[in-house]
Amino acid sequence: MYYCLIKINPPHKKSVMRTIYTLLLFLLFFQGFAQNHEAEIKKMFDNFALQGININEKLPYRYYFKDGDSTKLVRLCFELYSKDFYYVSIERNDVMKYVLTIEKEQKHTAETMIQQEKDFVLLAKRFGVQAFDGFEVSTTEDDDSHFERFKTKVSTSDPGKLFTWGKELLNNLLFAEATIVYERCIRLKIKTDSSYYYCGYAHKELENFEDVVTNWEEAVRINPNFLDAAFGLGHIYRKTGKQGKAVEAYQKALIIRPENDKVLYALAYILAENGDKIKAIEHCKKAIAINPKNNYAQELLKNIE
Repeated sequence: MYYCLIKINPPHKKSVMRTIYTLLLFLLFFQGFAQNHEAEIKKMFDNFALQGININEKLPYRYYFKDGDSTKLVRLCFELYSKDFYYVSIERNDVMKYVLTIEKEQKHTAETMIQQEKDFVLLAKRFGVQAFDGFEVSTTEDDDSHFERFKTKVSTSDPGKLFTWGKELLNNLLFAEATIVYERCIRLKIKTDSSYYYCGYAHKELENFEDVVTNWEEAVRINPNFLDAAFGLGHIYRKTGKQGKAVEAYQKALIIRPENDKVLYALAYILAENGDKIKAIEHCKKAIAINPKNNYAQELLKNIE
């Protein structure tokens, strides 16, 4: 498992890396940017906690420096070697800059990493190196091991905190972990209709469309007035080429919320695609009557009238 806060794409990086963050660091000396960057580092370490990663054990951190002159990076490398950092490589990247990669197993918190970066920025300046260019950290486990460990953590966690944990994972784009948490919520019958919906949402972001349909259909079965699930099903059916089912889903959403211009527009659009021009125009006009600022409905109406 890899977690990055870097600008470059070093040649050694594995293609299977799961990148959590990417951030440009070349403006670090601006106060506003530095504050935002520090917030990103804190968010990164918060995500470690969400994923159950133990930051109290040493993890292999890699750091990157860049310059157009490789000799400057060599001199910097000797200095870092004296501080027990290991040399990995100096390679030219795709913008004709040389990139020095060093590595060290360390324990870090968000606060110590922020200080580490500040120290490296100053060190790069002292050696006349253009920039400290970020870091990455990897755990020693592969994806399968990570998810097995995460499932164990979820199964032993306080059920009262699971639903909120799932939402935090979604907010931090940790969709695979979110599916595990919400599947546990479903088994424990915690806010079941919403758990099915959020589990489906996470699967949608992972493009597991069959799982999306399974979860959202169940959400609607449990709660027939669940607008987001019904409306979302229409989108997924349409995306996967099931036009008839998409129409049914949008019609169901319209029954739930007859005055929703977005639902009316979506139904009009798919009816137009299916060649039902008269009904498409009817729903388009209703959408515009409810919300005259619905530009999508206005554009569609122009194209089909």
